[in-house]
Amino acid sequence: MTTTFKILLLICLIASTINGQVDDLWKHYKQQFGKEYLDGNVDLERKVQFTKSLEHITSHNEKFKNGTVSYDLGLNHYSDWTKTEVDNLNKPMPVMAPIRKPTRLPQNGYVVPTLRLPQSVDWRKQGYVTPVKDQKSCGNSYIFSAIGALEGQMAKATGKLVALSEQNVMDCNNANLGCFGGDVKNVYEFIQSQNGIVKEKSYPYQGMREVCHFNRNNVAARVKGLFWIKSGDEAALQSAIATQGPVSISFDDKHPSFIHYKSGIYNPPNCRKNFPGRAALIVGYGTCPKTFQEYYIVKNSMGCNFGMNGYFLLARNKNNACGVASSVTWPKV
Repeated sequence: MTTTFKILLLICLIASTINGQVDDLWKHYKQQFGKEYLDGNVDLERKVQFTKSLEHITSHNEKFKNGTVSYDLGLNHYSDWTKTEVDNLNKPMPVMAPIRKPTRLPQNGYVVPTLRLPQSVDWRKQGYVTPVKDQKSCGNSYIFSAIGALEGQMAKATGKLVALSEQNVMDCNNANLGCFGGDVKNVYEFIQSQNGIVKEKSYPYQGMREVCHFNRNNVAARVKGLFWIKSGDEAALQSAIATQGPVSISFDDKHPSFIHYKSGIYNPPNCRKNFPGRAALIVGYGTCPKTFQEYYIVKNSMGCNFGMNGYFLLARNKNNACGVASSVTWPKV
C-alpha cells in the first residue's frame, strides 16, 4: 500500500467520521427543538444550514476559549434557518413606509438628574418585566420592545404587572407594516390614538397580521407621551434605566454571531452605531465581578431558547457599542 493511498484512505475515514457525527448532531438537534421535515430535500437543505451554523459556532467558541472574544455561541431554534429568514426577524421602518401625519403625542427629551447611580440595576427583581415572549418568524421586534417598556411603566405606576397585547398593535396599527417593519414611536402614537391597548390574554399573539378586533372595554393601559434621550448618550441611558425603568432600544444585530448568542457580553467587531436593526428592551445593567466588564441586561423577543433564557448582555460604556444608546425611548403613562 503506497503512502499516497494511505493518506487518501485516512482522509476518507476522517470525513466519514465527521459526517457521521454531523448526522447524529442533526438528529439530536431536531429532537431537542421539535423540528421535523417530512420532505427529504427540505431536510437536506436544513441540514446544510445547520452544518454551516455548527462550523461558525465551533470556530467562534475557540476564540472565546482563548479569551479573544467576550461571548460564546450555541445551537438554538434558529440554527437551521437561512440568512434571509434570520434577516426577516427584524425589519426597521422601510423607506417607502406610509407617511405619518404630524404627531399629537407629547415628546420630551429626558433631563438627566444629578444623582449618584447604583452600580447595578435589574428591574426583573422589582416585578417590572413580563416573561420572555416569542415574535416567531414575524419581523416585528419593534412592537415587543415598545410593549415591554409600556408594561414596565404600568407596573411602576400601578404596582401590578400585566402582559399587554402585541397582536392588538399588529392588527390595528396602519402606521407600521406589521411583520414587515415599523417604528417604536409609531406604536406609542397608535396606542394614544386608539385610546389604549388591551391585555395579551384577551388578544393573544398569532405571529401574523389578522383582522383588527380591538374592544375599548378591555383597555388595560394608555399612553400620554414619550420620553427620549440624546442619541449616543450612554450616561443618559444608564440614568434613564436606573430612575425610569425598562427602556426600548434599537441596535445593530446583523453580525452573524448574534443569532447564535449563548452567553457572555455581546460586543462583536465592526458593530454599527447608527444602523436601525433589532429593537429590544433594556431591563438593567451591571458589571462582571471577575473581568470588571460592564454590560446592559437586554430582553429579546425570540423565545426562551435564545441566549440566557431569552436575554443577552450587551457591552456598556464601550463608545455606544452596536448603537445601544442611539435610539432610546419609553412611554409616559
